[in-house]
Amino acid sequence: MVKDCDAHVQFCFLTGVSKFSQVSLFSGLNNLLDITLDPTYSSLCGYTEVDLDTVFGQELQGLDRASIREWYNGYGWGGQDRVYNPFDVLLLFRRRIFKAWWFETGTPSFLVDELWRDGQQYRRLGYPNREVRQSLNLSLRNYLTGSDPNRETHSRGLGEILRGADLAGLERLLRSIFAGIPHEWHTRNEIARYEGYYASVVYSYFAGLGLQVTVGDSSSTGGWTWQCGQVAKCTCSNSKWWNGQNLGRRWHS
Repeated sequence: MVKDCDAHVQFCFLTGVSKFSQVSLFSGLNNLLDITLDPTYSSLCGYTEVDLDTVFGQELQGLDRASIREWYNGYGWGGQDRVYNPFDVLLLFRRRIFKAWWFETGTPSFLVDELWRDGQQYRRLGYPNREVRQSLNLSLRNYLTGSDPNRETHSRGLGEILRGADLAGLERLLRSIFAGIPHEWHTRNEIARYEGYYASVVYSYFAGLGLQVTVGDSSSTGGWTWQCGQVAKCTCSNSKWWNGQNLGRRWHS
């Protein structure tokens, strides 16, 4: 359509994630000028150092200039200038927190797949900044180990609760787990009357996050329903349930 309307189009700019493929001399769109790596336009898609100091001078107050450069600078397309990621910079100015803002919008699965497409295990990678280095390495680790980022997020949250001996936070977490179970699953049977139902749900949640859980252990000083060891601390539970009512619970940390 662009080529058919050539006489009526004064200027057209196409951009995207992947480069447009000009198939052949006689393809439908062979009259484009590819400026992807043209040094003349190397700073077109990012903020330069001058841009930050002049346009965003007021926003820089209270932020470490070297950290901004370390996190978000370093992109280049054939020229001498290195530019900042606009998405990251604008969110940094808004939130005032250094994070991998751009990578949180999606994962570079196409790049990870490409790195391993030919079966080559050794490649030399260059990273423009800390955000890309940190996020891409995390993506590669998850790809190679089969790790689930959502699982790690939940695991870190639970780990913080256990390390801080936050028993009130642990109770809120457990209540939220049971609140997410559809009531149809236990309204037509008596499973909710038994302690094993609640113990199994809690055990599955903890064990599914990769935490070490010991069930039904005992010693000379007593026993517990289950025990979870986490970073040199121990959280023990002894709960009794009947007809869906908690008859007693003891948490020890």
